[in-house]
Amino acid sequence: LIKTGTTFDQVFTLEDGVSNSPVNLTNFGVAAQMRKHPAAKTGVTTFTSSIFDSVGGKIQIGLSTTQTAQLKPGRHVYDVFTTNTSGVVECVIEGVTQT
Repeated sequence: LIKTGTTFDQVFTLEDGVSNSPVNLTNFGVAAQMRKHPAAKTGVTTFTSSIFDSVGGKIQIGLSTTQTAQLKPGRHVYDVFTTNTSGVVECVIEGVTQT
């Protein structure tokens, strides 16, 4: 749940699917976007996103009070993408949220 007019922050930990160890995100990039529905071509807003702990596999995304105040009530989908050192972009997290 994202409350409008408030600051929103979320930390995700990426783990290897086989060993359950954190994914090393050293020198990776990260980006995240919210859309009204999965097929939407443009985003509702873009999250601030960063590698919070590269060795621990942690990614942080956030929205400012201004950004959340502009969200229309309802259901939204979001995606978090990483870019590895070879430039390969991968969608690592997909989710649904309510405002």
